[in-house]
Formats: sequence, structure tokens, C-alpha cells
Amino acid sequence: TVTGSATLFTPSESISCTLTSSVRIISSDLAIATTNGASLSSPLPGQLLSTSIPFTVTSAPRQSSRRFAAQEISNNGFAIAVTFSATNAIVTNKSLRLIYVTSSNAPNGYPANGATVLQFMGSNLGTTTTYLISPNALCNLTNAVSPTVTATVSSDSNFLNLAFGTPPYAPFFVCFRPSDATTAALLTTQSFNNGTSTEGPSSSSNSAIEGDNLILLIVGLSLIVLFLIVLLVVCCCFLNRDRATVGVSDAQVQRNDQYVVDKVVNEANSST
Repeated sequence: TVTGSATLFTPSESISCTLTSSVRIISSDLAIATTNGASLSSPLPGQLLSTSIPFTVTSAPRQSSRRFAAQEISNNGFAIAVTFSATNAIVTNKSLRLIYVTSSNAPNGYPANGATVLQFMGSNLGTTTTYLISPNALCNLTNAVSPTVTATVSSDSNFLNLAFGTPPYAPFFVCFRPSDATTAALLTTQSFNNGTSTEGPSSSSNSAIEGDNLILLIVGLSLIVLFLIVLLVVCCCFLNRDRATVGVSDAQVQRNDQYVVDKVVNEANSST
């Protein structure tokens, strides 16, 4: 399982199960049933005679808050029942719980070195579960300091309130660890940014954005310079053509004037 817990699971989680017995039983004599959308993801091994019968179950999916009231979601879970096929006698029946978040409320700002309170609504968000603040989505706290988190439930039992000191890193994630587990897992995929850190993923993202803007600026300036060069070349071509046209017109006028002069002289000579 995700956390190693035997009672608290995340939605649609693959759960490896083992049915143990003091006497050897045949796997084909057993039937497994699940409730609330959970399913048997791997069939029982056929004709296995053993005191340990392995099988895998996929936990129930999360319920939408739009379809169910908060009170109905708050204790969402599923069950796994193993029976003898011939007699329908129950061998074992396990009721398991699902933990997940359907909605959250976060403050607009996080005071540096101050207290922060996050509110969550969802399924099985109890105070017996340990909640942790992590700088990463893997809930790896090996090289990070996690502030102490105090969990309380609102008077109407609809909201879980998590109070803790503002962490020195951003963004941060909320993790949970069941009371019977040693491994923490992500409570919600939502990340929270305290707005006080200039390092880490948020700073890297800003640097990447600034780098992209610089590249776009350089490309834009290059295109403008290229456009100006092309415009200058076109203008020069038009000017040269106009000058050539003017030169041709002047030469033609000179030839016409010379023709008129020659004609007048020739007529004068003819008269004499």
C-alpha cells in the first residue's frame, strides 16, 4: 500500500492482500466480494492448496462532493468479504477507510515566522492521523525541517483545521501518516506557496519565465532590424529607377532641341 497502513487507504489504490488460515484451503472454494466501487484487480490463483491465499484489490474511488453531503463523505470507505462459494459462509469481512480531500481553504497570505491555518474537507480526516508539511510531493523529509502541525476538527465536524508555523520553503505540500503506518503520503496534490521563499521551484520558474521573455525580446528586435534593412533596400531601388528615368528624359529633350536647330539652319540655307 501507499503508506503501509492496514486500515486507511487512498482512493483507487492497489492493495495486496493475503488470506491466512490455520488449515490448508483450496483457493477455488473461495469467493471475494467488494463494496462501494472497490474491485478485485487480480483473481484468486486457481486450485491453490495452501494456508496463505494471495489476491489484490483496488480500493474504492473518491466520491464527488457534488453528489454527496459532507456528512456522507466524511467517513467514506469500502469492505472486502471472503466467503466459501458452496455455503456462502463468511470467512472474513474487513471494513476499510478512505482518506482524501474534496475541498480546501487557504489564507491569502502567509506571515513569515508566523502561524498558518489550512482547512480541509474530505473523507476520514481525523485527528488520530499525523499530518506533515513537506517541501516536495514525495513527502520526503530526510533533509527538510517539517513544522509541528496541530490538527483539530471544527465544531460541525465538516472541516479539519491544520495549524503550523509558516515553513521556510515554497511551495510546500501537506502529507499524512496513518497511526498504524511509518510512511507518509500526499494528502492532496494541491501545493501551497507561502510567498516568502526566493529559492526552490518558484524561483526557478520565475527565472525560466524571465529567460523566455529575453529570448522573445531578442527575436523581436532582430525581426525589426531585418524589416528596416529590407525597407531601405526597396527605397534605394526606387530612387535609382527614378534617377534613371530623369536621365533618359533629359537626353531626349537635348536631341529634340538639336533637331529643331538643325532644321532651322537647313531651311535658312535653302532660302539663300
